[in-house]
Amino acid sequence: MVNSLRILAILLVAAGASARETTLVTGATGKTGALVYNSLRSRHADVRALVRNRDKARDLLHCTRCDESEGIHIADVTQPEAEAFGAAFRGVSTVVILSASYPVKMPNGTYTYPPGGFPVDVDYHGGVNIVRTSCKAGVARVILVSSMGTTQPDSFLDRLGNGHALFFKTQAELAVMSASPHLNYTIVKPSGLVDEVGGQSELLVGRRDELARTGKMRVPRADVAAVVVAAVELRERSGGLWFDLSSDADGKPTADFGALFDRVREVV
Repeated sequence: MVNSLRILAILLVAAGASARETTLVTGATGKTGALVYNSLRSRHADVRALVRNRDKARDLLHCTRCDESEGIHIADVTQPEAEAFGAAFRGVSTVVILSASYPVKMPNGTYTYPPGGFPVDVDYHGGVNIVRTSCKAGVARVILVSSMGTTQPDSFLDRLGNGHALFFKTQAELAVMSASPHLNYTIVKPSGLVDEVGGQSELLVGRRDELARTGKMRVPRADVAAVVVAAVELRERSGGLWFDLSSDADGKPTADFGALFDRVREVV
């Protein structure tokens, strides 16, 4: 009888472990990506990181070996044929896409992107690679962090470095939404990102850049990260949402993210 109870206990523990959901964060050594990854870890979530640089992972994600044994996968989203890339998605339930292109300022004051790091490479093709690999691996949901401003063609941000970043972010959004009827998704489109303390402002939600008319066009990265983490945890309330995100420093700080997601559904 004692042995039977012991075996039953072991089976229950094993079942609980197998039911634990795993989240993969791409671009986890970026400013927002590191906030999301470290927040999930602090909440004892089963989280992996897909990064290109092991040294940056060691500095920002506080890993030791910084390899697959610690959930750190070294791969490039523009190279989906690599074994390390595919391995990162195995057994994953949720993928958070935070890999994104980043312009570099030149000595003459102009901007460009590194070779292979243009928005078409990282935001679009990289995003499509992530979505396709997610579907093949049986991932249940994808959370994409995109950007506001995508309804304004040939804007300053599009012309920056001749990268057309917002255009290609829009194509990545379409890739996520049209990938599969079985893929649950959440798309968060923040306004201008600032490196400030989170949790101090009222978070504003909208669609199709309507928030731009309010003049409230800045949001702390920490608040964006908090919304993403909440979307990971509140999958039912955040599923199927596509929305702009900004903040009001004079408003009441947002604490109930479930209510925030419910408010998105009311925006027309």
